[in-house]
Amino acid sequence: REEKPPVETEYHYGPPTVGPDTEGLIGHVRRCSGEWTVGSFDPVGGQDTPGAVNNCTIFTAGNCGDLATLIHDIQGDSSSSPIEGSAGVVIEGIVVGDYQDNTTRLGGFFVQEEDPDADASPMTSEGIFVFDGSFGVDVSIGDKVRVQGDVTEFQGLTELNNVTLVSICGSDQSLPASVQIDLPLADLSEWESYEGMLVEIAGPLAVSDSYFLGRFGQVTLSKMGRLFRPTGVVTPGAESLELQDLNNRRRILIDDGSRIQYPDPPVPPLDSGGTLRPGDTINNLSGVLDFRSGEFTLLPATPPVYQTGNPRPPDPPTVGGTLKVASFNLANYFTTLDTGAAICGPSGDINCRGANTASEFSRQRAKIIAALVGLNADIVGLIEIENNATASIQDLVNGLNNVLGMGSYAFIDTGTIGTDAIKNALIYKPATVTPTGSFAVLDSSVDPLFNDIYNRPSLAQTFEEISTGEHVTVVVNHFKSKGSSCDVLGDPDTGDGQENCNLTRTNAATALANWLETDPTSSGDPDFLIVGDLNSYTMEDPIATLASAGYEDLIQSFIGSTGYSFVIDGEAGPLDHALASPSLFARVEGAAEWHINADEPSVFDYNEEFNPPQFYSPDPYRSSDHDPLLIGLRLAPIPTETPTATASNTSTPTPTPSDTPTLTSTFTPTDTSTATLTLTDTATSTETHTPISTSTLTETPTNSIDYDIIDDDHIDAKDLLEWLKEDFNIGSIFDFARVWGR
Repeated sequence: REEKPPVETEYHYGPPTVGPDTEGLIGHVRRCSGEWTVGSFDPVGGQDTPGAVNNCTIFTAGNCGDLATLIHDIQGDSSSSPIEGSAGVVIEGIVVGDYQDNTTRLGGFFVQEEDPDADASPMTSEGIFVFDGSFGVDVSIGDKVRVQGDVTEFQGLTELNNVTLVSICGSDQSLPASVQIDLPLADLSEWESYEGMLVEIAGPLAVSDSYFLGRFGQVTLSKMGRLFRPTGVVTPGAESLELQDLNNRRRILIDDGSRIQYPDPPVPPLDSGGTLRPGDTINNLSGVLDFRSGEFTLLPATPPVYQTGNPRPPDPPTVGGTLKVASFNLANYFTTLDTGAAICGPSGDINCRGANTASEFSRQRAKIIAALVGLNADIVGLIEIENNATASIQDLVNGLNNVLGMGSYAFIDTGTIGTDAIKNALIYKPATVTPTGSFAVLDSSVDPLFNDIYNRPSLAQTFEEISTGEHVTVVVNHFKSKGSSCDVLGDPDTGDGQENCNLTRTNAATALANWLETDPTSSGDPDFLIVGDLNSYTMEDPIATLASAGYEDLIQSFIGSTGYSFVIDGEAGPLDHALASPSLFARVEGAAEWHINADEPSVFDYNEEFNPPQFYSPDPYRSSDHDPLLIGLRLAPIPTETPTATASNTSTPTPTPSDTPTLTSTFTPTDTSTATLTLTDTATSTETHTPISTSTLTETPTNSIDYDIIDDDHIDAKDLLEWLKEDFNIGSIFDFARVWGR
């Protein structure tokens, strides 16, 4: 907030005059802040009179009802008080917010000018915070009080402190009218005009962030739905900056008005079985507008009542397919405890991360395993696991196998990769896939464009799906974060919304696309799936670079602009991605995020330093700060020729060109039931995949199923075969002889 110097006090005296609109003699006029006011002809204590210069806003403590400084004169029309530093200032008004406990609360109360004494300026606030510490006079909302203290700016909040007087002049007074606010504001400076006042914000409002709910009792609310990261929605530059400005103007932080961190009992609604989450909503909200830690906050007059709009998802979304691939940032899974010693990394000279104690690690491990068990993926790309030989990845696989059965998961043994404390890794189910060939690593030795000091080396491994014999290469990535600068690389934050190190990430994306063109695992198969934490939002340059190389953004394709895996500063966005090569994209049946982490308060994580113990549960919620991704693939081969007959044909007509041949094919599926297939073929050529007309199927009460072919939609014979295979749950596709029209 821009701080401006206080305005000097000015005095203007003149001869008494009687005006047409006055009832008596006017002593003089004065200007103490922004407006000219009529001075008293019979002032209290000799102040406000001609003669030596006096401070015209200061009155003696006096009695209730005596002259007092109007609060809007203290607030002024700028970000700081025009009389900052003035001592012994007296105000009189109504208590609209009581937070007096200096140990557990804010240590003071809010006073607002009575409505008849408010000025007409929309720029000046009528409220002020009184920091009375342990002064000792207990006030209540609705009290009319007379207060004397010094005008100060405390971290941008205009307040009275060093209080020498608190007199209660009356109780149960009518509260001043609330200021009605409808977000988004026209300009953020409007908040200053309401500082310390009762306000009512029109709803509905959506929860955009509950990260600090358990720690500070804070929730970010926003009008027009939850907030999304601008560069996840629009192009970086002018568009994203415009959207960022709108986001800033349509949000408000609410706070419980407490000094206590991690309160016990917690601020409702919060317990280990559920919590307030982004996407939940609330109707109109009223309270006092405060300013703390550089941000305007609303202190609700009554406990907010929310409507659930985003409940915890008990299971991952359904993504279809026969093979599931997941991507999961583990938020530093280290078997080496972080005791403060620099003993981690391949060289044993880097600070460790993750759990600080054995107890914390046990809690972290249980949550991560619960999440991975829930994902139930055949292949999982892991990000932020300790970069040691095998200890951490082996420990995680052991934990999974203890739950699911020995041999359920195995890992790709890469040893250490790169020089950082963390690396990328892969685990898989040996029952469904088999690694083929050797893994491959992209680092600066492969392409100098890929800076492996800032980006973590990418890991690629080809897998064969056992049931189909098909192959897919999964590539796990972790690009440079936005949190620290790359100025030393000549890659600063350019201010277009992509933040720090955008060029470093973009170069990594270019190197990745070029590397995959070389088929680094020698698979001979064009199906590549890029997954991981790319630390880039959908519309940013790194994702655009991969898209220009032909890769399809699966979250964008299957979810759209509302996809997200991470929440920061109250804004949700997709930092984690899955992108498919053109050939693989045709075989993707679904992609989704499992929102078990980004929407959860931090108080549910594994840390023990402050989190009350009753918040912990060995479940997947807040197992990390990133949501995992899940992708459904169907790699089954597409037949290129008409299958040969293995079923018994009950009819083998030899049609003429005008005939409409009918073929009845009987087969015995693996479940020993019998199905009768009736095909009416209007084809007039001998092409293997000539379309047949079909759309209607009827299932009889017996084990026979009739597929009646009518002239409606068109599908290839190969598609119909796959359709039947699914319906009858047959292990391998059945074949039959076609009789083509001539």
